[in-house]
Amino acid sequence: WTHRNKMLLVMLLPSKRETFGLVILEAFAYGVPVVAFSTIFGVDELIEDGVDGYVVPQNGVEEMVKKATFLLLNPKIRDEFADNGRKKAGMYTYEKVMPRYFDLIREVSPVDIDRVELKRNFFKRLDVPQPLLDYITSNYDKEEIETIFAVLEKDTVARIVDGRPMLYNEVLMDRYGLPKELFIIG
Repeated sequence: WTHRNKMLLVMLLPSKRETFGLVILEAFAYGVPVVAFSTIFGVDELIEDGVDGYVVPQNGVEEMVKKATFLLLNPKIRDEFADNGRKKAGMYTYEKVMPRYFDLIREVSPVDIDRVELKRNFFKRLDVPQPLLDYITSNYDKEEIETIFAVLEKDTVARIVDGRPMLYNEVLMDRYGLPKELFIIG
C-alpha cells in the first residue's frame, strides 16, 4: 500500500499463542505497526493498544481487518504508531536487556557470568577469526575489551581486501591499532 510514493505497511499477527513476540519488536524496529490477536503473554505485553498497534480479541478477524485498514487509510496515525513502535523496540536492545538477565541469574544462582567470555563465544559462532579474538582478549583490560567488542559487533562488515575475505572495521584498525591480518577470515 502506498501513499505519496511512501510504502505503508502494517503487520497482522493472528497467533493464538506468543511467548514473547520477538516478531513484534522486529516489526516495530522497522517502523511497522502491528495488529494482533490478544494473548496472555507476548502480544499484550508489547503492544500498547491504540499507541503503537492494536490488540484485538482472539479470532477477531473482522476487527483485525478493520484496524489494519484504518491504519492504512490514515497514514498520519500509522506513522505516529510507527514512531512509537521504534521507540519501544529501542527499549529491548542487547545493552538494555542483557544486564537485567545477568542480574536475575545472579539472584537465583551462584554462577558468575563473565560478559566478555559470553560475547567472545557469541563472536565465535559468527565466525569472527580466532586470532582476532585472542589478540583482543590478551592485550586489553576487561573494560577496553567490552568497548572493542561493542565496536566489533556494531561496525564490522565483510569485504574482500587484497583478494582475501575479511571482516573490515576501520575504527578498530585505526583507533586500537589492530593489525589488518587479524581480520582475515579462514
